[in-house]
Amino acid sequence: MNKSIKEDIFSLINESVLIEETDLANYSDKEIVFLAHLEQFMLNEDNPIITRPKLHEDYINIYKLAEVVQNLGGFDQVKENKKWKEVAKMMGSTHLHVSTFKSLKHSYTRYIEPFLKHIHSAVSKKCCKHFKKL
Repeated sequence: MNKSIKEDIFSLINESVLIEETDLANYSDKEIVFLAHLEQFMLNEDNPIITRPKLHEDYINIYKLAEVVQNLGGFDQVKENKKWKEVAKMMGSTHLHVSTFKSLKHSYTRYIEPFLKHIHSAVSKKCCKHFKKL
């Protein structure tokens, strides 16, 4: 990871809700950059992430949710083709019922969708220079 990116990111990690400092070795560089920028974006939008989203008793891996939905063609494709059950399976959920699907959809639309729209509309801006296409 680029030194300036690391400095930017590590300054955000101390206040992060989505990144566990004690578990940093389990995050990829790409995941850390994504989550730190997501939190900063939400803060700038006056909609800060106060607690980590949960699915039943477990925390939702927001980065993995973004990847899974994008790999299935994006939010519109998942929604139109009713693939939330597949998303839940790929996320490792053993609770495959409507409340699970609604929770994943809510987390995606609440956190990930606005952030991806921002990234895609601001690719050339300094705030998003670390992102290509997600």
